[in-house]
Amino acid sequence: MTSNLQTLQPGLTKQITRPGTGPLPSPNSRVSVHFVGTLDDGTVFDTTRERKRALQFTIGAEQTIPGLEAAVATMHEGERALVVCEAPLAFGAMGNPMGFHGVGKPIPKDARLSFDVELVHIDDPSTVSGKDRNDKDRMRIAAQRKQEANQAFSEKRYDAAITKYALGIAELDQAPVGQLSDEEHVLLIQLYNNISLSYLATDQYTQVVEFATKAIEAGAKTIDLQKALFRRGKAHVALKSFDDARSDLGRALTLCETDAERKVVQRVRQSLAALEKQAVQKEKAFFNNMFKAMEKKELYTEKELEERRKAEEASKPPEIPPEQMERMYREQMEAEAQERVNAIDKSDPQWARKIIKKYGKKKETAESDDGQIDLAKLL
Repeated sequence: MTSNLQTLQPGLTKQITRPGTGPLPSPNSRVSVHFVGTLDDGTVFDTTRERKRALQFTIGAEQTIPGLEAAVATMHEGERALVVCEAPLAFGAMGNPMGFHGVGKPIPKDARLSFDVELVHIDDPSTVSGKDRNDKDRMRIAAQRKQEANQAFSEKRYDAAITKYALGIAELDQAPVGQLSDEEHVLLIQLYNNISLSYLATDQYTQVVEFATKAIEAGAKTIDLQKALFRRGKAHVALKSFDDARSDLGRALTLCETDAERKVVQRVRQSLAALEKQAVQKEKAFFNNMFKAMEKKELYTEKELEERRKAEEASKPPEIPPEQMERMYREQMEAEAQERVNAIDKSDPQWARKIIKKYGKKKETAESDDGQIDLAKLL
């Protein structure tokens, strides 16, 4: 692995992990790359593979960090490499709290960045673009994208295949409404079908349904219709949309022309039936367990009820006899009266008379708001 390590410039290395068979980018080429970006501690700060969407930028336009742009400029289409950028060729001493291209995790200060990067596609700027393309340009470029995508799919580079199929679709989608030739229309349906197969290979079932549906709505017939229905049916099985899956697979079966095709569809239908049965059993078990839990919670035996009653009785605070309650109340009153007496200035020779005057004229006891007070104890 270290034999093909290249130092592209100070602070930038590239190690090819899979050679590419396509061309090198030319100045101003627009490139599409997939990458997994990591820090030195192994933290993944961003990955296009998880988002299922390639990063696009133009060579020489400074639309990404210098290190990545310089490395990709040396890569052939289809090449995959490990690129390491020192901080000066990344985000430098400032880092980037907003993350790489505004997504992912923050980039620390002075961080060295590593990229497992694949150059998926190069868009040649010399090619006629946009709505200025005529029928021949659109057909040629879309067919070329399909051929490139088929090659990537055969090599199990499904992300690259998806990108190239999408580019082919985009070529034909730029045509004015109703101006696709019959040949272009057939090619568009094939691109829809092929990209749905690529999504199926990467377990992206929602996208399978989306593009297979586009193929069907675009007027797919015979074999193309069968493929679209079959792939959409498999996606519905994975998404547990059993009614939709049954409908699509049933229609696909009617379009099969050979026993081999029928066997393939029947195997998926058998899987569907097994999954439906399993789902019904799980649902039944769920409700049975729920009802059992409810019964266990609500129904008790006589012994359990007696134990619960005893536990509730034991948790209650003990009752205090009335005599004890009266004694406790009396003690509390006397204590409060003593606090009031203690608050009077006893240097006054008339302090005892003032107490009697305040609480009453009786010598033995006096009435207050708190009841009878034994003045003899206080004096």
